[in-house]
Amino acid sequence: MKNNKEKILETWGNGAPKNKRVLIDDNSYVDYMYYSSGKLKTEQTIVKNKREGDYIRYWKNGEKSDHTCFKNGKEDGPTILYNQEGKIWLKGQYSNGNKTGEWIFHDSDGSVTHKEKF
Repeated sequence: MKNNKEKILETWGNGAPKNKRVLIDDNSYVDYMYYSSGKLKTEQTIVKNKREGDYIRYWKNGEKSDHTCFKNGKEDGPTILYNQEGKIWLKGQYSNGNKTGEWIFHDSDGSVTHKEKF
């Protein structure tokens, strides 16, 4: 444990952290998952055992894979998915766990391929 707020929960065989938790207070923490290379895989905030705020995943190459906002454990707000080169593949919006509004899909060069309404 580091500063009584940071705790390595699990390690890879090479000793690198696999899962790390940083306590915010008695009811919340930030959880980090890592690839065996040591690169960040996911980061999320948990409040009262539910996702809250930004949930971010990364490709093994370090590029962001997706970024979704949560409120009280449900998707709520914007979501963006990226390809391995870091270009946007999908942009959409959630409200209380349900897809809402216009979702825009892109191809590998960033051009819009199609849109869907929810």
